[in-house]
Amino acid sequence: MEDSAGNVVASASTTITLIASGGTLAACTGLTATSGVVNVANCTFAGLVGTSYTLSASATGLTGATSTKLLRPPPTAPPPSWSFTTQPASGASGAVLSTQPW
Repeated sequence: MEDSAGNVVASASTTITLIASGGTLAACTGLTATSGVVNVANCTFAGLVGTSYTLSASATGLTGATSTKLLRPPPTAPPPSWSFTTQPASGASGAVLSTQPW
């Protein structure tokens, strides 16, 4: 939380609300400032690749703020794939396989 000059207000302990312009924003409840800073580490966002979104923050009695456009980039690499040259065999749940996969 900042004052009109852009300085962090260390005494701020206000609860804020975040809203995304689209997509799905989740786990962003109870966002309360501690020493003027709001931790949003648990928030998650899902949106369309290549689409721009904004986040808006608001709190009772304070001027709201909207982020610059955030772009949901495409993944940088394909997900890893797995393959076995020897298929595992003869195993029960929690037991060692008699034929180990390679």
